[in-house]
Amino acid sequence: MTNQIEDDELVDTKFTARDITQKGTTSQPFIFLYPLNDEILEIGSEVSIFWKGGPALPQKVNISLIDIYLNKVITSVVVNHLELIIPGLYHWTIPKKIPLLQDHTYQFYIQDVPRTTWTYGPVFKIN
Repeated sequence: MTNQIEDDELVDTKFTARDITQKGTTSQPFIFLYPLNDEILEIGSEVSIFWKGGPALPQKVNISLIDIYLNKVITSVVVNHLELIIPGLYHWTIPKKIPLLQDHTYQFYIQDVPRTTWTYGPVFKIN
């Protein structure tokens, strides 16, 4: 089952994006394959997030969209990894209510639940 935050909600988390400063430490760390570094994604469009690695058979993964400039999680989703048609592939629509300013860059963050392995993805822009 996938629990997604509604398009018009911003996540109010108890931590900022950079409270976690290290990559997870397991034999299989997460590695982002897409989106690519310096990619430009369109607001409101669907993006395919690809990753590999992570712990063997995690039940759930948490994927967050981070505004690097604001150092804030913009939105997040918990995905039941076992229900993905293709493991390591999740289709996500970029929310329409993101503060788009020229200086802002973004990245995805992924972790297993409970958090034993995590990493930040490449930096990209949203227009």
